[in-house]
Amino acid sequence: MAVKVAINGFGRIGRNTLRAIIELGQAAGEIRSDIDPNLLEALFEFSFIVAAQAYYRNPADFDRESTITQCVDLFLRGAGTQE
Repeated sequence: MAVKVAINGFGRIGRNTLRAIIELGQAAGEIRSDIDPNLLEALFEFSFIVAAQAYYRNPADFDRESTITQCVDLFLRGAGTQE
């Protein structure tokens, strides 16, 4: 019997927490306020889903700390080079 795993993202509490972090960051000027919080929330959740898929593909080689750090860094700094 095959086991199926669904990845649905953060759930209600996680989304509410992420939304609060985004809104606080925008109010403090740490996160761009010209971008809709819904889009930022969706982009961050997407990076979480991609990371979870990487774990399920190859759990033995999955580096949780590095992956989380990279996801947060990509979210906060983007994919552009830092000068």
